[in-house]
Amino acid sequence: MAIRCQLDTVEDTKIVAACVAELFAGDGQGAQTICLRGGLGAGKSEFARHVISWLCDVDIAEIPSPTFTLVQHYQTHGGRELWHMDLYRLTHPDEIWALGVEQGFEIALCLIEWPDRIEPYLPHNRIDIDIAFSDSADESRIMDIDAKDTGWLAGLADAFGHTALRFSHLE
Repeated sequence: MAIRCQLDTVEDTKIVAACVAELFAGDGQGAQTICLRGGLGAGKSEFARHVISWLCDVDIAEIPSPTFTLVQHYQTHGGRELWHMDLYRLTHPDEIWALGVEQGFEIALCLIEWPDRIEPYLPHNRIDIDIAFSDSADESRIMDIDAKDTGWLAGLADAFGHTALRFSHLE
């Protein structure tokens, strides 16, 4: 089961990010990694910035893209580490060992843009978010959210139910 959201505005992206961040932060021993997939300009970095802003009380304007540093570290207001990774520039999955990504998987909440670059090493219990441009002429997006933990997805659907978001369940 997965959840599909229609994102018509940046405000919709903020709402989804807040709902995801709240569950992600409270997840404890469950999924600690969010994999953000989508083409260039789909909104992966924008979504990640909103999650980071929500979890770390950082102004969104102060959150750089880790395109060149590859990994940015933050501290959540709950005291956990959060690692934001942009792996677009990796040419081989084994390059993650030099970045210490395996340590991040063990100790931190991880937001990963371009996770396909390290597919063989991704944690099994993760949240996969795919962002794509919708078929309409405007700038709206379609976001599909999937997780191995169906309880987490049910909690997310419940959170979405308290908003004005348009979402549906996918099989």
